[in-house]
Amino acid sequence: MGIQAESADKRVLELFVGAVREVGGLRRLVTERRLGWLPELLASSEVLVLQEEEHRRLEEIAELLGMSRDTVANILAAPADRAEQCIEMPPPQAIEDRELAAGGLVRRAWSTR
Repeated sequence: MGIQAESADKRVLELFVGAVREVGGLRRLVTERRLGWLPELLASSEVLVLQEEEHRRLEEIAELLGMSRDTVANILAAPADRAEQCIEMPPPQAIEDRELAAGGLVRRAWSTR
């Protein structure tokens, strides 16, 4: 792994940790059986770092991460203020809602870093 990839991974992990804090921390996720948030938050963190810091296009992000363009667009379109209503609920079942909720939580963590 090159220095640039290591640096990007570090930024993704920092953002992921910030998003986990937004939902109340790891202990809360474990004790309330809300671990379903973790994959969505990690994927959303990766998408946001690729777009905001590496200035990648939607199509490029989708290809790099093996996601559809629509999934990437949903994550990036998520407003941070939507995160407030999502923190208290388990991850939604509909994939579009999960993408928007996780994207909003990560965007909120991004804005507070």
